[in-house]
Amino acid sequence: MWLACVASGKPFEDEVRFRRADGEYRWHLQRGVPLRDEAGNIVKWCGVLTDIEDRKRVEAALRHNEHFLAEAQRLSHTGGFGWNVSTDEHFWSDETFRLFEFPRSCKITLPMILERVHPQDRPSVKMALGAAANGEGIDIEYRLLLPGGRIKYLHVVGKAKRCEAGSVEVIGAVMDVTARKLTEIDLRRSQAHLTDAQRLSRTGSVGMKVSTKQLFWSEEAARIYGYAPGTEATADLVLQRVHPDDVDLLNNVLERAAQG
Repeated sequence: MWLACVASGKPFEDEVRFRRADGEYRWHLQRGVPLRDEAGNIVKWCGVLTDIEDRKRVEAALRHNEHFLAEAQRLSHTGGFGWNVSTDEHFWSDETFRLFEFPRSCKITLPMILERVHPQDRPSVKMALGAAANGEGIDIEYRLLLPGGRIKYLHVVGKAKRCEAGSVEVIGAVMDVTARKLTEIDLRRSQAHLTDAQRLSRTGSVGMKVSTKQLFWSEEAARIYGYAPGTEATADLVLQRVHPDDVDLLNNVLERAAQG
């Protein structure tokens, strides 16, 4: 670099490690400019060295922390974002780009985001974004409709902040909750099937939490005992329906059940 600057006569600037008298290498910023005579010939070079070791260490620590944050976001499928409402500038972490499946080099705009939102969820997302633009927070779950018809569920939380200039900035996190939502859907489907099977077979299910002696029953069990579905189960309600000759028998069963 020095030889090239001498040949071209152009100023130079670079960061380089120099060894001090005590043997320690420290980062320095070196700058040099040529001094010329009236004819334009270089008479000499003048330079300055600035110790920037502390700055370089801070930069290294920052890169280290950013690496850990990026890894944490990747492993937890949680991305970060910033949004300047007035300029529609979006600042996304790498994981947020992966969640929305946009290229990292893509310039994000609000219409692009809404285009990727599932059509049925766009009205609620627009309402949430409008509230955020007015300085309110965001807490919403919605679906993305990805290329090929794939569905992804996201949970977005954000905090709005009004700057001194009056503009609003939103900072938040995006979490992929697809696995949880699919599990909930499967669970609801299984519960519906179980409810239908119990109703058709006239078979109810009953449970007890031993530590509190609290009873639980299914909708069909409540119907079998003559109560409306959704009625909270209690031992008294059950015993009210038992034939007087069998009350002692059932009390004994409940006591033994409460003992495990």
